[in-house]
This record gives sequence, C-alpha cells and structure tokens, in this order.
Amino acid sequence: MARRLAITDHALDRFAERHPEFDGLSPDEGRQVFHAELERGVPFGGQLGHDELLLLPSGLVAVITWDDGVGVVKTILTRAHAIANMQAQGVLPTAYRHRGRPAARRPAEEPREPDPPAVTPRAERELRQLAEQHLSQGIGRKERNALLRQLGYDPAGPVGDAYRAMFRAAREAKQAADREEALRKQRRPDPGLTRAQLTELAARYTAAWCSHEPQRVAEFFAVNGSLTINRGAPATGRAAIAAAAEGFMTAFPDLVVVMNGLGVSGPTVYYHWTLTGTNTGAGGTGRRVEISGYEEWSFDGDGRIARSLGYFDEAAYRAQLAGPPTPCGYHP
Repeated sequence: MARRLAITDHALDRFAERHPEFDGLSPDEGRQVFHAELERGVPFGGQLGHDELLLLPSGLVAVITWDDGVGVVKTILTRAHAIANMQAQGVLPTAYRHRGRPAARRPAEEPREPDPPAVTPRAERELRQLAEQHLSQGIGRKERNALLRQLGYDPAGPVGDAYRAMFRAAREAKQAADREEALRKQRRPDPGLTRAQLTELAARYTAAWCSHEPQRVAEFFAVNGSLTINRGAPATGRAAIAAAAEGFMTAFPDLVVVMNGLGVSGPTVYYHWTLTGTNTGAGGTGRRVEISGYEEWSFDGDGRIARSLGYFDEAAYRAQLAGPPTPCGYHP
C-alpha cells in the first residue's frame, strides 16, 4: 500500500488492546506492527459517508477516513462489529435469498458488540481520579492498562473506553492550562501602582529635581536601584544616584524640570520631561540649555524605582552647551 496513512492514538490503543503480545513492545515497535498490518490489509466493504474499511491479517477491521490525500486511521473494530455497523446502515443486507428459491433461513450472524453499558457514578469518579493521577505521574499506556486490570477493570471493554475518554479529557485540560500559563508568563504585568499613584509619584519626582536637594531624588529609588543614561555606566544605589543628581544641580544652579507626560506599558512606566537651565556652575560655559527626553521606570514590590533608563539627544545637548560635556553622572 503506497498511500500515506496516519494512525491516531485512539486507533493504536484499540489495536493494542486486542493484541496481548503488544504489551511487550515499545510504542515505536507497536506502530511498526500496526503499519505492517495496514500494509497487508484488504478492502472490507464500506460504511455510509467517507469512511473506508480495511480487513487486517489479524482479523480486525481498520476504519480510515481520507483528507487531502492522507488516510487517517480513526479506530479499530472487530470483524463482527464492522459487519453489524454496515448492516445497521443498510450497506450490507441482513438476510440472503436465492432467485427462484423460497426464502432461505437467515444465516447465523456473528454476535454484534453490545453497546457499552452506563458506567456507575462511583466507577466514573474512580476512573476520573485514576486518569488524572496517571496523567500527573506520566504513566505510559501499558502501565495504565495493567493498573486497570489490577483494579478489576477490563481495558478492552466499555469501562476501558470510558477511562480513555477521561484520560484524554484530562490531558487536553492540562494542555490548555499549560498554554494559558505560558501566555500568562508572556504577558507583561502592570507596575503594581494605579494610574493616579503613578501620576502623583511622577509629580513629586519632578519637584525633587527642581528642589536642588539631590537626596530627595535618590529617595524615589530602591536601596539597590539604578539609574542609567543613554546606555552609559549605571549609578547604582541611593548614594551614587544622589551624587549624580548633586553634580548636575551644581552645574545648572537654576535648572527647572517639567513633566511632559506619563505612559504605561505593562510593568514599564515612561516619564517624559523637559529640562531648562544655565550652565553657570564651576567650569561652566554660561550657555542656556533646553532639552527633552524620557526615562523608563521599573518598580520593586515597595513601589520604588528599581531601575531607570534615561534617553535624550546628547548631540543636541552638547551643541547647546557649546563646550565639553558636563562631568556629572546624570543628564536628564
């Protein structure tokens, strides 16, 4: 058979249940045996719809549906069950009569597989608990069937079908939960502060810069917080941040910082500012500067800035300054 076939886990399980020797095979070996049977299968009538039936050398019947050139092996039936299905659908007659002869006695039919009896509520609860337990423990199919037999359940019978349905449902629920958890981890959490709290904090931060008291700026940062400007070396810790602010305030004694806006994206807060001041500090050029930029803030659990990444047009700043850059650690 040169056609391409895809075997579902359900079909493989049904095939394995009717072959006791399958328990000694690995999953890959079992699929090879199943494929070999399918290669030697012969057409066995058909059902209503698009399903095709193959009679396998083992006497079982494979139900195959075709989709875009690929045959999907949906399940495995006994020969009797397949015949009963065809008779129920009217594809195969249930009685035979030769022309010219009186009606012959209906030949004996092979027994049809009975419909699965309803699983008792108690058994259903136990099977569901077993399915969830086996899934969490990562137990393979052969081990699961063996455990069912130890509890008095027939893996090849209706209870086995119910158990497998519960196992698949538990597996799909776990996969859905895992996907949701992965998506949740990918989503960016909020900074932990309300918009009103962030606006109030940014206003106080702006006032701290205008106060010319560097320690007030440093107090907005976590103990081990950091401040980095234009990807330069970070000032880490409150003492280093205060020193950077003090150097800048000394270089621009009349500096004024204005908040232009505040943006929030996930855990990151974008603080936009404009700074004006005259470089009349020690060694200054005496030039007035007006420059805009922004800082990216991330917060710790206490609502303090854990990291600030600042950006501005440094070339424009130096052009306005008309001299060497001010040797301070912070240029807002």
